Amino acid sequence: MPLLSFSQEVENIRFEQEGKMINIYYNLSGTESYDVIIYCSTGENDWGTPLQMVTGAIGAGQTAGIDKEIIWDVLTEREKLTGEVRFKIEVINALSISLRY
Repeated sequence: MPLLSFSQEVENIRFEQEGKMINIYYNLSGTESYDVIIYCSTGENDWGTPLQMVTGAIGAGQTAGIDKEIIWDVLTEREKLTGEVRFKIEVINALSISLRY
């Protein structure tokens, strides 16, 4: 049986506020096309649902690159943002493979 390996890595996630927006930057390595999803937490493990009011290097068809940028319109999605702000980026290989035995 052939072994299929899809390797991607997200590194160097950082962000900065610019006016009422938050710019989130990340590096993505890999050789495929990926679906990128982002979450925000203001507590220990309260990631909740994916952010919706985002543009830029997000969603389907993302490829490897340095300093990829996601722009989040915070106040359209949340009334306020307080606490220790953290972001989590989930990357899923866009090529879905179903193996059956």
